[in-house]
Amino acid sequence: MSMLVQLLRVFRGFSGGFFIALHCAQGLLAQSVTASQSADGALLTTQINGLETIENAQVKVGVDSRFGGAITFLNHKALNNFNMINNPDLGRSLQIALYGGPVPYGEGGQQPHPSWINLGWDPIQAGDVYGNISKVVTFEKRENLLYVKTLPNQFALSKIPGECYIEHWIRLDGNVVKVHNKITMFRQDKAQYQARDQEFPVAYLNSKW
Repeated sequence: MSMLVQLLRVFRGFSGGFFIALHCAQGLLAQSVTASQSADGALLTTQINGLETIENAQVKVGVDSRFGGAITFLNHKALNNFNMINNPDLGRSLQIALYGGPVPYGEGGQQPHPSWINLGWDPIQAGDVYGNISKVVTFEKRENLLYVKTLPNQFALSKIPGECYIEHWIRLDGNVVKVHNKITMFRQDKAQYQARDQEFPVAYLNSKW
């Protein structure tokens, strides 16, 4: 049986408030999410070039190919289109970041960036510290769905993809942004390293929040 972890993030600081609900699971949840896409409206595009958004009368959310398909835009209509998400580099945004051993982690003859030597194995959705964007493998936009599948880069290395896929299904339900996440691992290193905290997601917000 798949395990389901539901995380609720509440962003306040303005009248009305709203929620982001994030579901992290394997297998059964991802299948049920895929099966329900017919309820998400007509297919609008399978191409992503920059920012793509969906919105309703209360909220607007967007993902961006320039950030590996991570969530880079979040707005409540009371904010007059002000973006809550902080995006000055590929380590910010609202995204998935994974952590494992060994520490330090090198690959392809590279050693980690000196500022991030303690990260270990660390693919993240947006890209790496050198400004190389993670590859968006698949994208789908419907009337009430943004779906992104990303091959994430190792953050502390240059142009080294992590051996995993990160998938997001993003929907709106009133003033709630619902995000379903799936991580598919195909790492060749099968060593059992020390357990690490994971970021499901890491969320960088602008200073007002």
